[in-house]
Amino acid sequence: MAKFILSLTIFGYLLPAYCHAQVADTFTRLKLKGFPGCVLKVLNKYPGVILSVEAERTKKPGPKPELFYEFDVELDRSKKIIEIECNPNTLELMDYEEEVEITDERFSENALISLEKAKLLLKEKTKGEIIEFETSLQNGKPVYEFDVFEKDQGIEVEYELDGVTGLILETEIELFEIGKSSP
Repeated sequence: MAKFILSLTIFGYLLPAYCHAQVADTFTRLKLKGFPGCVLKVLNKYPGVILSVEAERTKKPGPKPELFYEFDVELDRSKKIIEIECNPNTLELMDYEEEVEITDERFSENALISLEKAKLLLKEKTKGEIIEFETSLQNGKPVYEFDVFEKDQGIEVEYELDGVTGLILETEIELFEIGKSSP
């Protein structure tokens, strides 16, 4: 029984290293686009476990707002949870954020806008219902991220508010989400 447990432990230790080597090799060989290309590009640059993926598009005027994927990844080494967006046409990675608790000193000591004030500012911009919120650091700056259900349009919209100024940084329409929300 001890040999079996030892074998499982060794297998469990070596398997992730093998999988990550395959991801990097597959990415360089195949040069995939679209969702598969984004998955490989994200894991190649940020080795870890994908917790969830959202398909989103910008909420800007125009006939075809740009589609992109937003990945929540738990990094292997640090166990930090990051959020990174990928353009499926160009495989450009953008909008890197580290998700943090509201009590994280890096967030709480730099945010000049409280959560309650951020919610009030958001209510001035939308009549929708806040379903979920996250706090993150984007380039070291505190950011509130709210998922809002816009009843009149029947869509979920993600708003990012600057934790220092209270200004809306981004507005994105969420098309779908796969996986579990980060803690």
